[in-house]
Amino acid sequence: MKWIAISGPTASGKSSLSQYLLENWSLGEISLLCLDWYYHSLPENIDAKNYNFDHPNAIDFDKFLSDIQSLENQNCTKAPMYSFEKHQRLEISQEVKPASYILVEGLHVLNPKFVPKKWDVSLYLDLEKPLQLQRKIQRDVSHRGRTQEESKLQFEAFCYPMQREFVEPQKTNASLVCAPEYSHAQILDFLEKELKH
Repeated sequence: MKWIAISGPTASGKSSLSQYLLENWSLGEISLLCLDWYYHSLPENIDAKNYNFDHPNAIDFDKFLSDIQSLENQNCTKAPMYSFEKHQRLEISQEVKPASYILVEGLHVLNPKFVPKKWDVSLYLDLEKPLQLQRKIQRDVSHRGRTQEESKLQFEAFCYPMQREFVEPQKTNASLVCAPEYSHAQILDFLEKELKH
């Protein structure tokens, strides 16, 4: 079993790259574990507009690490599902099966303080702030039930400060830092070459 980790700031393209890799991987069976599935439910007395979803405390790392261990032990695991529109963990779960390759993606997966795991290969998706904000607004309005103004306010109040504190330092832990001009096909080629050794 080999492990691939993808990190990078919000709206850097982690999910779209992961989906591309799942659809085009040629080395063998591959499964996905996404850190976004592991958000804690938003407490009832807190307005989502005032909640810091980008701080590591928003994530259930205990469950995330437990699921990693289950997969390492060649066991299926029941990963949670999370609604970004309701800001709640759903009552249903999704099965993740052990495979020859496990792809793990999320904001903090290259931070050893929270995920003390040695990856076989790891990527950090780099992105300049203006393009990042543009992508975040498009995603939030289309898929997460937020207005353009809510998305922009959240970015400035929470996303970018947390990115500077927790996310950007992970660059030094990555096997490859990917600039925005790297195509999905180029990244796939790099990963498969690295993992054939």
